[in-house]
Amino acid sequence: MTVTVRFAPSPTGRIHIGTTLTALTYHLPPILRQLRQQHPGIELLVTNMPTRDSVENIIANRIDLGLVTLPVENPLLRVTPLRAETLVAILPAATADVPDEVTPEYACRQSLVLEHTRGAVNALVMQWLARQLPLPRPSMFLGTVEATKAVVALGLGMSIVPDVAVKDPGPDIIVRPLNPTVPCTLALAEHRSKPNEPSLEIVRNALLQMRLPAELERAGLLPAA
Repeated sequence: MTVTVRFAPSPTGRIHIGTTLTALTYHLPPILRQLRQQHPGIELLVTNMPTRDSVENIIANRIDLGLVTLPVENPLLRVTPLRAETLVAILPAATADVPDEVTPEYACRQSLVLEHTRGAVNALVMQWLARQLPLPRPSMFLGTVEATKAVVALGLGMSIVPDVAVKDPGPDIIVRPLNPTVPCTLALAEHRSKPNEPSLEIVRNALLQMRLPAELERAGLLPAA
């Protein structure tokens, strides 16, 4: 007896992902590696872009999926929280009399090294500092978290970054929580009306592996079980 076994063809297609630099640096590499190994027929195009650009490009159907920083509110989008991250202050190790928590009043007296002005983290920091504006001294703006950490380690100023970026800060940086706290939750955004093609579903499900329900529940982003 001869048995013929037919395997379903591997999905093909191009999926374009827009992503914050933090997600691209600290979360995406193992997901992209897995997709490349398991689904070589899917062409992945990954572009680093600020959250507001990802939102605009998803709505215009120029990209398929976006890793964004909340808050994002648009009726055309489906937004799924993934990781309940928060912002923290980082200061040079030589800084004297660093408080246990960094407040806006303390921060505004420092030389600040901040994300570029189109970034979602920059917007969150400016909201946190709103009562201290205008700042008494000009800030330095950089395009990457790693560059920001390097500048802080050199003693050139204080910054505010996602906590995931400084889980292993090294000896040249002091990390402190903010008071009041500033959530910067990572989320997956997509167009509500986009056709659900097989390649898109595979990539979406791979990105959803980053989701940490217990962490989101503690942060009040999911209803308690």
